Amino acid sequence: MYVCICKGITDKHIRNAVIDGASSYREVREQLGVASGCGQCACDAKAIVRETLNDIAASIAQLKRSGVVFEDYDFPGLKTVNHVCVLGAEKAAWFKDTEGNYLCIHEDLA
Repeated sequence: MYVCICKGITDKHIRNAVIDGASSYREVREQLGVASGCGQCACDAKAIVRETLNDIAASIAQLKRSGVVFEDYDFPGLKTVNHVCVLGAEKAAWFKDTEGNYLCIHEDLA
């Protein structure tokens, strides 16, 4: 869907900018030029950036490009699919930091 008619920017362009490393609306705006014309798309563009930053799959893709290796599990009651496990009302994915500590990222499903 087109978000910024002035620049011909779609929601996919905005999501891909975040997945490719932009970590804020400001960075997306600088990279794509979204909302630099009439500005009517700013609220929608900010919402898409916020939604994408909260998306665990996008976070995993961004971290993997930075060299992070995610853990996969196949235990009774805990199975990951594409590094993600659904745990009640949230999704979770685990990885180790450079010192061997396990870290987790979450996405609320509600």
